[in-house]
Amino acid sequence: MIRETLIEEIDRLKQEHREVIILRLFSDLKYREFAEVLNLKIDVVKTRIFRARLILKESLRLKSEILQTVFENNA
Repeated sequence: MIRETLIEEIDRLKQEHREVIILRLFSDLKYREFAEVLNLKIDVVKTRIFRARLILKESLRLKSEILQTVFENNA
């Protein structure tokens, strides 16, 4: 369930954030290599990863709060 939720939230990201977070999570590439693969400056790669993590963190936090409320109300 956790993996599926994470994948769902990654799929909701903008393309520019999704591609870097997928590379970060599922490859052994270094940031410099991300930049080369994506034809971006390394600072852009770092910024996109940072923003993608913030977006994911917030969306997962909200989803967690919703689930907790649902379970508490059904208890």
